[in-house]
Amino acid sequence: MGRLILPKPEERETVKGAWIELHHAGTGYDHLVGQRLYLRWYDLAEVMSRVWSAARDVYLSEAAEQSLAEGLVHPTRLDHWRLVTSLESLAGARPNDDVIVMLREPVKVVGSPGQDEPAALYINREPVQITGRYYALVKFVAPVQSDSDLFRVIHFNRATRQFDGPEEVVQLPETIIDTEQLYRSTSHGIEQDPLNETGWYISGAKDSAGTFVVQALAPRALLNLRPDQIVVSEKAAVNFVQKLAWQDTTERKGQINATLLTAEGDEKTALNSWQEGDQALLVNTYGGIGNGREPYPYPGGYYFGHFSYGRARVIREPLADELSFDIEYFQVFSSNGDGLIPGVLHWTRYIGDRQFGYLGYRPVCDILLKLDCFTTSYDFAHRSISALDRMSVFLEFLLHLYRIGGGTGGVYFGVANNCTQDSNQALYAAVKDLDVSFKEHPLVQDMLKRHPEEAERFDRLLKLGHDLRRTLLPMGTVRADWRYNFQLFEVSLNERTWMNILRALMSWRAMTPHWASTAVTKVFLEHGATAWVLRTNQVGNYDPEMVPKAIDP
Repeated sequence: MGRLILPKPEERETVKGAWIELHHAGTGYDHLVGQRLYLRWYDLAEVMSRVWSAARDVYLSEAAEQSLAEGLVHPTRLDHWRLVTSLESLAGARPNDDVIVMLREPVKVVGSPGQDEPAALYINREPVQITGRYYALVKFVAPVQSDSDLFRVIHFNRATRQFDGPEEVVQLPETIIDTEQLYRSTSHGIEQDPLNETGWYISGAKDSAGTFVVQALAPRALLNLRPDQIVVSEKAAVNFVQKLAWQDTTERKGQINATLLTAEGDEKTALNSWQEGDQALLVNTYGGIGNGREPYPYPGGYYFGHFSYGRARVIREPLADELSFDIEYFQVFSSNGDGLIPGVLHWTRYIGDRQFGYLGYRPVCDILLKLDCFTTSYDFAHRSISALDRMSVFLEFLLHLYRIGGGTGGVYFGVANNCTQDSNQALYAAVKDLDVSFKEHPLVQDMLKRHPEEAERFDRLLKLGHDLRRTLLPMGTVRADWRYNFQLFEVSLNERTWMNILRALMSWRAMTPHWASTAVTKVFLEHGATAWVLRTNQVGNYDPEMVPKAIDP
C-alpha cells in the first residue's frame, strides 16, 4: 500500500512506470516502508502487450481545455506526453500526487541493484484506489461533548465476540459541502443508528496529535454474509431484482438490506454455497438525491443513475474472524469536478469514503453474481483463467483510456458511449475472447478432452455467452465499436448524432443502468447463479432534508 507519484518527464525512461511511496509492506519487507520505489509492470509478453496496446499520446483537446476552465479535473501533467501507460495515467490523473493505492497479488520485489538505486515492485494488475491506511471495527458510544466531532468508541473483541475491547476517541471531521450544497456524510446521531449495534468498520489514519481520523465508514452488517432474507426460485429471484430491490427507497432512508437469491435448491444450501475464496461478478447501480422540499431536480422527475461492474471476494475478515465481502469496482467515470478517477476502486473509496463516497449520499444497489462457469477459474498447465479475470483485463484497458480520454484528456458521455454501454462492451469482449481462445488453442482442446467435467463447464459458459450476447445485442448485430474494441471518446452526442443513436439502439438493453443490471442479472439467474443484493439508502448521513431517489428504468 502506498502513494503514487508521477515521474518527471526526464525520469520516465528510468522509472518505467510510476513511483510509489510505500506505506505498508508484507512480512519481510518492513525495511522498504517509507521509501520511494519503482512501481512497474511485470516484464512478461502477455502483460507488456496489454500495457503497450493501450498506450496513447496525450494532447488536451479544445473541449478539455474549456471544461478545465469550468472546473473539471483533467490530467494536465500528462499533456504532450508520448505513449502514456496505465500506471502513468493513474498517478497523473489529478494535479497533485495524492492517489493512495493497494497492490494486488502477485507483487514481485526486486532489491536495489546499487547503493543509489531504489528497489522495484512489479505487478500484473492495476493498483486499487483505497481510502484509509488503517482500519478498525468499533461501536460508537457518544460524542465527547455536544456538537463535537470527537467520538468515544469501543473496539470489537474477537475473543468474546462483543464490543468490550479498548476504548478510544476518534474524530469524524465535518465533510466539505459539495456543488449541490449537500454534505455527503454527517456524524450527528451515529451512536443511535440501529446499525451501531453490530458495529462499523472505520478506515483512516492518525493525525499529528495521535487521534484516529475516520475517512471512511462501512456497516459490518452489510458485508458479513448474514442475509436479512433469502429468496428461493428463479421466478421469485428475477422478480426481486426487477421490482423489489428498489422498492420504497425514499421511505427506507438510512437503512440497509442484504438479500440472498437462489434460482434453485433451498435456503441452507444457497447460504453454504458461498465460502472463503469464492469470487463473484458485481453489478453496481446508484440512484438520485432529493432535498425533501422540492421536486427531484431531474428532467421529468426521472433519474437513470449510474452503472458499473466490479468483483467481490469472500474473505475471512481478521478483526471479526468471520466471512465478509471484499469488494472492488471498475468505475467508468466521465471527466468530473470531484477529481474521481476512472479505475479500480475499493469499497472504502467508492462507497464508504465520507467526503467522496456514496454510502451517505446516494441509494446504492450492488448485485453479486456467483456462477461457476463464469467466476471460477479453468486450470490449465501452469495457468488458470476465468471469464471474470478476462473481463477485468478488458475493463482495466478501458479505464486507462478513460483516464486520458483516449488521448484527448477528457471524456464526455453520449447515448452510445457511457458507463453502461462501455462496461457491457467489456462483458461482451470477455466471453467472446474465451470462446475464441478455448476453441482455437490446441492445448486447451486437449485439456478439455481429458477433463470432461471442465468441458461441461465450458459448454455452460458458451451457452451463457450466447444468451448474454442475445440480451445485450437484441437486434442480432454486433456494434462495430464492440467487435473491434473502438472507443470513440471524441464523439459527443452533438457530433454525428444519428450514428450515435443508431449504435445505441443496437444495444438498447445496455443503454440505461436499470435495464442493463436487470437484464444481465436475469441471464445469470436463468443459468443457475446465486446472488446477493446489497442495498444502502443514504446510510450514515443524518441530514433530514436529503432523501434517496430510486433509480428509474
